[in-house]
Amino acid sequence: MSLSEYNSSLTLKRLQTKPEVQYLEHKGRDQKATKVANELIGMLNAGGGTLVYGMADDGTVEELQDDFDPEDLDATICEEYRKAMSYTGSFEQLAVKRNLARRKEGQLIYKNSAILLFAEDPSQYINNAAVRYVRYRGTELKSGTYGIPTVGIKE
Repeated sequence: MSLSEYNSSLTLKRLQTKPEVQYLEHKGRDQKATKVANELIGMLNAGGGTLVYGMADDGTVEELQDDFDPEDLDATICEEYRKAMSYTGSFEQLAVKRNLARRKEGQLIYKNSAILLFAEDPSQYINNAAVRYVRYRGTELKSGTYGIPTVGIKE
């Protein structure tokens, strides 16, 4: 089964077994963002290619669940989110409903978005992890003090 609607030859088996060449590169999850960016820039300059993120050079798929412990979620933030959403069920149920987690073979698997938002130390699981958000006062972007965004980064 193809993994791409644009290139039917991109199957999991092919990506795992085909050696890396100018137009195919594997990058494990431990790669720095700058290294991944440099690979993408090189491919774009060479006319395109496929970069498979989350796959080791030997073709092993690096799943996030093998590194993540749900106990590392910040319970206070999870509860604040549940209350802000006015959800009466558990945070786990809400995470599934909001596409922050999925159930697989009886296990709850949190997605990267949930780890970035709710883990106490997201960079432990996702290298160079950061969330940047911008909030404006009011409903319009203006110059001066009313147009200055409030910016925060969670690392």
